[in-house]
Amino acid sequence: MSGALSLTDLVTILYRPRETMRRVLDAGRDRWVPQIVIFAFVCASIGDTDMRRLPRVVPGLMTISVVGIALLALAGGALLWLMFVALVAWIATPIGRFLGGSGTARDMRAALAWSLVPVIWSGLYRIPLAVYKSQFDVAADSDAKKVLFDLMAHGGCAIAVVVMALQLTLYAVCLWVGSNTVGEAQRFSSWKGLANLGIVFVIPFAVALAAFFAMRS
Repeated sequence: MSGALSLTDLVTILYRPRETMRRVLDAGRDRWVPQIVIFAFVCASIGDTDMRRLPRVVPGLMTISVVGIALLALAGGALLWLMFVALVAWIATPIGRFLGGSGTARDMRAALAWSLVPVIWSGLYRIPLAVYKSQFDVAADSDAKKVLFDLMAHGGCAIAVVVMALQLTLYAVCLWVGSNTVGEAQRFSSWKGLANLGIVFVIPFAVALAAFFAMRS
């Protein structure tokens, strides 16, 4: 069965992830994988870098050059995210089959991409935060104490706590959605979906640890 996806799927994935993921998997070729990954990267990048300070670092840099550098950085970062999702899907697919799953690498790419939808919704707090941060223009020769006191006077500590809580919540929601989408793609339980993801991300640490001990022995 095939059917077109709709923007409401970007909402239902947050509270009915398995049902939504099944609709995505049955949608045919257009599963919005590149669009979601790229949009998630852009939303995750909001407020990370203030490009207005670049001319201070590189004097004489024109505005059009700053825009070009920003677009190039976004394109490169989005490409890396797409490659990372493809790599994780390629690793997770046989691991899922070992756990009793039957998903393909293409299904896993879709599952991993849709697990990033909460990152897109994080723009709801990232954009206001970026606007707030832009009020504190910290130059290289700024008085660090003055900037710190100014930040505290404007509720910086409370905002930092709220932002940390929001970030932790975002990670938890992504993990929960990912466990469900991977479970649906592999046609097993969400707990196995969590295990599938966990094993994928434990492997690099295990390899690095083994390499460390091998070099020391």
